[in-house]
Amino acid sequence: MADLPPNRRETWTPSETNVDLITAAKKVREQHLSAFQPEVQLTIELLNFYIDAFNSIGTYTATETHDAKFMMLALCSRSFNTALSARELILDGYYPQAIMLLRHLAEDWLTAHQIAFDATVRKELASGCRVKSFQQMANDRGPSTGQWWRETYGMDSEISHPRMKALAIQLTGDYVRVGPVFDKELALYTFVRLLLGAARMAEPLAQTIDQIHEGQPIGKWGSRIKPVADAIGRWYDQISQEVGEIPEANAPSS
Repeated sequence: MADLPPNRRETWTPSETNVDLITAAKKVREQHLSAFQPEVQLTIELLNFYIDAFNSIGTYTATETHDAKFMMLALCSRSFNTALSARELILDGYYPQAIMLLRHLAEDWLTAHQIAFDATVRKELASGCRVKSFQQMANDRGPSTGQWWRETYGMDSEISHPRMKALAIQLTGDYVRVGPVFDKELALYTFVRLLLGAARMAEPLAQTIDQIHEGQPIGKWGSRIKPVADAIGRWYDQISQEVGEIPEANAPSS
């Protein structure tokens, strides 16, 4: 990730050893809510879309043994819970932990494509069998997605496991990150991962809800997510101009 301009770089660590965890957490959360108002608002709008979409269903009964819509609803509910939990971790300053969760959004996105188009994968998921690897799933979507996954997995793995990048993130100047820490650079990076990943998963959710409501006035959820997705796209374009592209967050459209 490119270095951030000076006005985007800021780190806060307790200057006193007796600062209690609750006070530190409150200060860090307040700093995030103040410094990242556009990101916080976009996250709320995106998560509200998930809630409204699920609430529109009422009840749904599987119509076949390996029902694709039923699996997709389960997968998208997992994505919602992941995104919501990651949001709380970001606001509290636990960025590596948020990234550990957010890597699942990319896995969910690849799996959603398989559920939609591969009956064999649906059968394997329903029976608890081992399914194809995420790399194979990415390759199925096209060469550019396959290459993106190879690069993304390496970065995520370095952060999610006890490797050099993960250990380096724990160091802030002369401090070791223990408890809540506010860091604009890491917060921005993690918000990008959250918003782009959750926006990608909102698309298969919208398509599934439209299929469930087919022929009913309540349909067209694909058009309902578009304004939110477009707003996130414009926001990411602006961020890219400021700090550079974040390739691991921006999956190819293939």
